[in-house]
Amino acid sequence: MRTESCFRSKSLTGEFEGGVVLSSGTDYSPTGVAQGGIVDTLNGKWFAVLFQDMGAVGRIPVLVPVTWKDDFPVFGEDGKAPEKLEIVSSRPGYPYEPLYASDRFLPKEGLPKERQLALVWEWNHQPDNNLWRLLPEGGLEIKTDKIAINLTHAKNTLTQRMLWPCCGAEVTIDASSLKDGDIAGLCALQYCYGLVGIMKELGNYYLVRIVRNTEKDKDNMARVDFMPGYLTDKIRLDGPEVTVYLKANFEDMKDRLDFYYFKKDKFVKVGAPHKMEFRLSHFTGNRFGLCVYSTKRPGGKAIFKNFVYSN
Repeated sequence: MRTESCFRSKSLTGEFEGGVVLSSGTDYSPTGVAQGGIVDTLNGKWFAVLFQDMGAVGRIPVLVPVTWKDDFPVFGEDGKAPEKLEIVSSRPGYPYEPLYASDRFLPKEGLPKERQLALVWEWNHQPDNNLWRLLPEGGLEIKTDKIAINLTHAKNTLTQRMLWPCCGAEVTIDASSLKDGDIAGLCALQYCYGLVGIMKELGNYYLVRIVRNTEKDKDNMARVDFMPGYLTDKIRLDGPEVTVYLKANFEDMKDRLDFYYFKKDKFVKVGAPHKMEFRLSHFTGNRFGLCVYSTKRPGGKAIFKNFVYSN
């Protein structure tokens, strides 16, 4: 159980007094609400802005009311973080942007390249802007320039947050410019990643499901970073384009990821569900990611079109 502590002193060098001010989980998770700060509003009310570990989705913001007694903050309601909290906005009518969105990847005229993408997108590291572009007709093109051991070594993986308790994402992948050994896909990015996408092999295209499973690798964890993921499913495709879909379920700590691809007129499930994890080796919750990497020869590229976010 995480706890929130607070201490005070009349001097920075003086004796501090205090202790635990909040020891509370929620109905959603037994882990404690903690780690943050307190803020006051224009109308004189106080709140603590904290977080709670929620399994594979990562850390969720939690707002807790704060009152004062004898010049010391009192957190929560009857010592607990409330499940629901009614507050009055200090900016009524302000259009707050969501943290997730669908995207057709259409260029924005007059903006520099690094500002072309919607703010919901984040690269998995500092991007190489020479290796990606938005196409005039819509679409994100990502090119490789190195050999990658596995998904976590890929450059320019573009990601969005996953939404608790459930969310999904689909995207169409054009793999016609991949090189043999290249893999392009939609992934849940974390140390224990899961991916559904296209692999090119000997001139043919295959729908693939690739996962990293730490339970399977627990006796060899020191080398997992340098091992390829497990290719569990491989289905021959008629051509280089496919629409894939990931469905994530974090409710009640299920942390389940299901894989699909569009065949004829419906989405078809691929392989078994994958158990997502939150591991400190990446220190972030799972994220949807668009990725392409080369295992034999760099220079291949893939195009991602019509990204659709659902919840």
